[in-house]
Amino acid sequence: MPVALPWDIATTAHLCALSPLSIESALPPTGPLLGTDRLAGGAFHFDLITAYEHGLIQGPNMLISGAGAHGKSALAKAYLHRTTALTTPAGRPRWTAVLDPKGEWTTLGHRLGHAVLRLQPGGTLRVNPLDTTPGITATTAPAAARPATRPVGGHAAARTSPTTRSATSAPRHRVPAGQPDDETGDEVGDVAARRAAVLETLLAIALDRPALDPGQQRLLVETARRLTTRPGAAASGPDAPTLHDVRHLLAQPDHTLADDLDTTLDELLDRRRPLLDATVTLLEHDLRGICDGPTSTGLRWHTAPGLVLDLSALLTQPRTLKLVLTAATGWLAAVMYGQPHAHKVTIVDEAWIALDDPAITRHLHNQWRLGRQFGQVNILITHAIADLDTQRAGPAFAGTRTAEGLLNTTSVRVYLHQNPEHVGRLLTDMGLTRRQAALLDQLPPFTALWQIGARTALVDHHITSDEWTFADTDTAMTNRT
Repeated sequence: MPVALPWDIATTAHLCALSPLSIESALPPTGPLLGTDRLAGGAFHFDLITAYEHGLIQGPNMLISGAGAHGKSALAKAYLHRTTALTTPAGRPRWTAVLDPKGEWTTLGHRLGHAVLRLQPGGTLRVNPLDTTPGITATTAPAAARPATRPVGGHAAARTSPTTRSATSAPRHRVPAGQPDDETGDEVGDVAARRAAVLETLLAIALDRPALDPGQQRLLVETARRLTTRPGAAASGPDAPTLHDVRHLLAQPDHTLADDLDTTLDELLDRRRPLLDATVTLLEHDLRGICDGPTSTGLRWHTAPGLVLDLSALLTQPRTLKLVLTAATGWLAAVMYGQPHAHKVTIVDEAWIALDDPAITRHLHNQWRLGRQFGQVNILITHAIADLDTQRAGPAFAGTRTAEGLLNTTSVRVYLHQNPEHVGRLLTDMGLTRRQAALLDQLPPFTALWQIGARTALVDHHITSDEWTFADTDTAMTNRT
């Protein structure tokens, strides 16, 4: 299906004539072949990591947006399939994680040899959101268990929020026995801060709030610190703290906890009550059989080149899905930090689910801002940028600002067909020209407008018949098998 290009941006291929006007220069071949560039002519190659290494983009994050049934999921799957094929034989390895709310990535995951983990209510497979280095069972306190290098995840957690930073570094906190030096103290503080960040996000969602108040945040920071520095505490494995430990500590606060928080025991009992009730609800309802215990043993994610978290069993339970997304992103961040020698790729499909909640969006934003530091790139797949409008609630639309901040860290934006009512938003908020925006409701399936830093490409994407076996998400509505 042809796209009617205005005369001033048509190429000589469309006009069948020579033109002195330069339409767009082709990008260097920085990755696998994805399709044909209509503006520059010829093949279109792209790889997010290679483009960053070549200085074509300033940040290693990517957005894929488009209306349903126009190929955004197929495009993303073909991209992962081809980049994996090219980078596996040589060069720095890549480790990929896919958050898959609809269960549409499992076929590709099996094809690539990824671990496919299906989480479901009351199931036997569990991930512990308070695991900070899954697969490493070293304790956090003794010196002998200390890794040779500082865990990279500490930086991300330490910047999660001002409350987390100040509370975990406060001089009044007691140093656990057996902690020999400042470096170990920093590591323990980093682990505690990461756990506190996950707890803050989970409980904010459970309480249906954009964020917890400062007093509650400080209580969770101290809770995480105590669980991390208790005798025998581990960074991960069966001895790592779980949400049950959080429940027990909140259920029985003592005078020493009140003293550390500069308050009275009576005030502390009132402060912790909503947090305790929310934690119990998580354990007995929302996260039961999913995130209510130690991470299941025997998972082979650490020996596979990546993993797919299949959350399709939760798709009809929006609240549970949001909570598990939060728990899973915290757990996955820890998994990523345990891959220091590999590039990390995180793909969040059906991202409108995450963008609908300010707490999850803020959690993702914190990870995205620090992606370069840890060798991590992020790909977000959503229907429309207008999904951000769902966050226009609360003081000064704080959730919307956070989501737009997430997009501002995205140097690569891929727009497939957009519904007409969404085009104005793209023109106003995403920096598209009028000509570019006018194209978007004309684009046929598998054709996309790419913004790669300051460069633009209009690409017809090619999906092979082999790739169609794992990329087709429309089988139920068609006769294709």
